[in-house]
Amino acid sequence: MPALLNCTDTSISASCCTLHQVRNHEAVAKFALRGAGRPGPRPVSAPLSDPTARPALEHMDAMDAALRHVVHAMLVGVEAKQLSPQALQVGGVGCM
Repeated sequence: MPALLNCTDTSISASCCTLHQVRNHEAVAKFALRGAGRPGPRPVSAPLSDPTARPALEHMDAMDAALRHVVHAMLVGVEAKQLSPQALQVGGVGCM
């Protein structure tokens, strides 16, 4: 198993990245939600890289769903994902 965590081999990089995302999904979702959240207590020159930013946790379910679609596409390929019954649909609640 340790060889799988070596993400330098391009033939396994998508699978490796996907494995990390699945194992660490909550932290990845919180990190992704920092841009939509509130600034942290100390001023920074690059707000989206603010390590103390408070993530917009009210959007956690939507972010989790979006990241699951990304991981699925990484595993099966974008074309196969879009042709599958689990393809991401445009429209519906909260979509443009």
